Amino acid sequence: MPSVVYKTATYQRTQSDVDRGVQIYDKKTQSLLINYPFKVRALINAKDGRTDGGGKKAIRLLKNMKEDSDISIALSSFNIMSLVYAMPDSSLAHLMYFQGKIVSSLQDWFFTLANDEAKLMNLDAVDGSRKIVQSAADVLAVKQMADELNTLVLRIAQELQPDIQTSFSLWRSKVENELVI
Repeated sequence: MPSVVYKTATYQRTQSDVDRGVQIYDKKTQSLLINYPFKVRALINAKDGRTDGGGKKAIRLLKNMKEDSDISIALSSFNIMSLVYAMPDSSLAHLMYFQGKIVSSLQDWFFTLANDEAKLMNLDAVDGSRKIVQSAADVLAVKQMADELNTLVLRIAQELQPDIQTSFSLWRSKVENELVI
């Protein structure tokens, strides 16, 4: 795929590698597409620093879940990074012995997005170049990932407590009933 480094006007002023882009030739449209991978990498690294490593762990987990899923989840790596980048830092920053809480934080975040389409549609990509959701297929993919996270949490709960219900909704209602005081 033919591509060249694109030196933006901002790069010309700052001389910072983060401000460079990459132009990629799109054969179908016979035009150049511009990406900003250096900016994305810098922003993801900053997020990871603010979350004590939680940001990249969450991204890796979601990418692995997508690949290991029995269904095809049409979320690109860029969209996965963007969805994690949009999460509040406090949801990803956990002490070393609470790192497993990242799974529940992701479950909460994806549950929120799957049930609040307006919020989901309003999220920007990591580099601010576009909205994360571009189509109904993207909305469906987020809902599918939410379901995968629900299943993962259920499987973890079953490992820890074998008498857990086999359906996530039954398990969640059992837990909610136990929490009612």
